[in-house]
Amino acid sequence: MREDGKFSDLLSPFFDKAANGNFEESESRVINIHDDPFIVSKLFDFLYRADYDDSPDDTDGPAADNESAANQEGISPTERISQDALSRQWRRAQTNVQIYIIADKYMIEGLKDISKRKLNSNMENNWDDCGFLTVVSDVYGSQCPPRSDLREIIIRFALRHLGTLQKFRQFDDARKEYPEFVYELSTALIERVVELEKRTW
Repeated sequence: MREDGKFSDLLSPFFDKAANGNFEESESRVINIHDDPFIVSKLFDFLYRADYDDSPDDTDGPAADNESAANQEGISPTERISQDALSRQWRRAQTNVQIYIIADKYMIEGLKDISKRKLNSNMENNWDDCGFLTVVSDVYGSQCPPRSDLREIIIRFALRHLGTLQKFRQFDDARKEYPEFVYELSTALIERVVELEKRTW
């Protein structure tokens, strides 16, 4: 579809308004996007092909990621989990979170939906506690939209794997750092307890 989908990028209201509204872009026919080029390429793959490959970007490599992180002040405890300790599948999960974020920014609902499905599949088929805790940081961090749909996925899998997650120091770190994660997880636990109590009546 990319070869003949000339106007597929207008599936996004953002791009539609930029191209056809009273904006500089509509005159110049050029829209400047200042996001991660790797993630942007996935966005346009979806616009032209209705899908994207969630393989992570390995061009910089784990060592470069770690060095960059070490040079940043105030890095979160969960972000200190080394990239080389994460499986490729869990870096796919991180890619899907980033794609959800950019889809939300440019109002592409179809891309948000498919990124959620892919993230759910990552967690369903390739569970790893450390990988999951890194994704918690991605979803509850400042870059992700507040109250995003991804949180429901995070809470559902956190409940399913509490028995192993509670053994990890990083789980304590995440609960200290992200109060909304704690609130939503505790709310889900309360709802589960209430449901169990109803069944015993």
